[in-house]
Formats: sequence, C-alpha cells, structure tokens
Amino acid sequence: MIPSFDEDIKIYSQGRQDESPDFESLVEHIDFNETNGNKEKAEKLGGIFAALKPTDEDLCILGKQDSVESPVLYQARVLIHFLCGRTIKKEIKDSFLIDFARKSMYDAIKRNEPDYYKNLTSGAAYSFYRVAFKKNGESAETAGAEFAKLCGASKDEYIIGIGRKIYTNTVAYAKALIEKCGYQY
Repeated sequence: MIPSFDEDIKIYSQGRQDESPDFESLVEHIDFNETNGNKEKAEKLGGIFAALKPTDEDLCILGKQDSVESPVLYQARVLIHFLCGRTIKKEIKDSFLIDFARKSMYDAIKRNEPDYYKNLTSGAAYSFYRVAFKKNGESAETAGAEFAKLCGASKDEYIIGIGRKIYTNTVAYAKALIEKCGYQY
C-alpha cells in the first residue's frame, strides 16, 4: 500500500472573495480626473519637475558664485528628482494622480535625456536616500549627509550644506507647485 501524504496537508479557505475590480467606479474616477483637468495638471507638473536642475533660479540652490564639480551637480539633480517624486506621493491625495504625475516626470526625463534616465534608474542613489530617511528620519540634515556621501565628500560641510539646501528648497518648491495645481478630489 502506498502511503498517503495528503493527510498532513491542511488548506484554509476563508471563502473566495470577488477578485474582479470595480471597473465602473475606476472608469468614473479616471473620467472625473480627466474632465476636471486634474490629469492634465499632473502631466504638466511631472514635466516641470523633470526639467529641474540645481542651477534653476526657481530652486535657489546654486548661484553663479557657487563653484561645484560635475559629479556634485549630477548628484544634486538626482536628489532633486528623488525629492520631487517623494513630495508628489506625500502631497497629492489621489493615487491615480500620484502615479500619473510621477510617470509623467520619469517619461519626460526618459524622452529628453535618455542617458541621464538610464543612470537614474540603474543607480542606487534613491535606495540610499530611502534607507537614510527610514533610519534617521526625513530631514534636511539626513538628506545633506547622504548627499555628501554620494558625492564622495562625507566630511565636507560645504557639500553637506548644498544637500540640506537642495532638500529644503526642493520640497518647498514642489509643495507650492502642487498646491498651485488646485487638484479637485
């Protein structure tokens, strides 16, 4: 006789729930965001964020008197885009608009600067910032310290200061721009 191994297998079933999403309400939600202009605003917002650079006057991060090397400028831009994506997620109250704004930002970067996009998406900087924020709390101090590490200048107060300024100014700018969009929820 062949032993039965099925005796030890226990299957718990809570009852099958309807796994099909409510497509009607999803379509209504998408229509709502399209007809009231939210989707278009999110797309424009993503495009504006994609174009940001540390030398932009709107961000007031680096002035003409500041002399920084190219790797620092690159890392500054990475931090700006990381913070824009994070601020979108925190400040916009609708997951559809969050996804759309973030996707628009990254699509614009990919379309306009494919090499930068490739480096941005294959690099580990975002992960370092996420871990640092999780471990030490999200703040200008944490962003500045992590930024300096990624620039290879962890003890350089000037570079740490640039990182703090990037955090403070980018988050403030992104919040103001999101508020100016006047999303209807």
